Amino acid sequence: MVLPERDHPARRQVTLPLVLVLAASALAAPAPAPAPAAKPAVVAKKRIRQLPGEEVQFQSRDGWTLTGTYRAAEAGKPTLVLLHGGSGRRQDWYSFAAKMAKRGLGFLAFDLRGHGQSQNAPEGQPAQWNKFVINKGYNEWDNMREDIAAAVLFVSTRGVAQEALALGGADVGANLALKYAAVHPEVPFVVLLSPSLNYREVLTPNAMRAYKNRPVLIVVAEDDKRFTTEARILFNFGKQSVGEEKAFLMETPKAHGTKMFAYDKELADRILDWVEDPTGLPAQEEEGAGEEPAQGSGELPSEEALDKALKPSEDVSE
Repeated sequence: MVLPERDHPARRQVTLPLVLVLAASALAAPAPAPAPAAKPAVVAKKRIRQLPGEEVQFQSRDGWTLTGTYRAAEAGKPTLVLLHGGSGRRQDWYSFAAKMAKRGLGFLAFDLRGHGQSQNAPEGQPAQWNKFVINKGYNEWDNMREDIAAAVLFVSTRGVAQEALALGGADVGANLALKYAAVHPEVPFVVLLSPSLNYREVLTPNAMRAYKNRPVLIVVAEDDKRFTTEARILFNFGKQSVGEEKAFLMETPKAHGTKMFAYDKELADRILDWVEDPTGLPAQEEEGAGEEPAQGSGELPSEEALDKALKPSEDVSE
């Protein structure tokens, strides 16, 4: 009979170390690499369309460094200083400025203090618009008229004559344009998109009264309820101040300030037709265009009286 093979002592000695080596190798083997972490989702940045022209900088009298885009006009064409709305930036004028360039019209569109690339404030002052404080003795929004003065001075250094340099503004920029032009009779005309009677305590009724005898174009959207009402009132003030033949009201269906251009593709050309011939279009008399102001004396109500009657306009983002 065949007997089972007995375990040989030498074989046991060889087998045991081999088991120990294999176990040690298993323990020393590197752990499997962890799965790669998921890449964070890429958030697409909103593309900001740059205005056609030269980037420039200039300084206001009260110490703000302001950044803008300048494009020179062709010979015999006017130049407009363009003022964006509250919380906006100069690029809000892109579609309008592009059409100006095609017509050979000049412009300086710049970021108002505290906006866009104009956040280099004087020492000790807030650099951003949403930090501006309004009180009885100080209003940084109203101080933006110093920005307009600096812009006008800059354009004049490029050889633009006073009579060829007008103002265009949207939202609070419209209020500022009118207030500046009211005390600067050399401004030949103003274009006001969605102006109000009172925006951040920048008041316009007395400014319209002082504006006098120059063309003014007011543009407003029918669905922009509060501003439609106030723009029509301001239009009536304008007819009394500058004469019906020089006060113009242009309406479009939708939006506010420079956003109106996105909803009415013909609006920019309608405005620019007026810019090239500010007294050549018939004045519009809109139905229900507000009450005639100030009976008896023929003067407009004071800013103080209107201030009591009106609440400050809402913050409408451009």
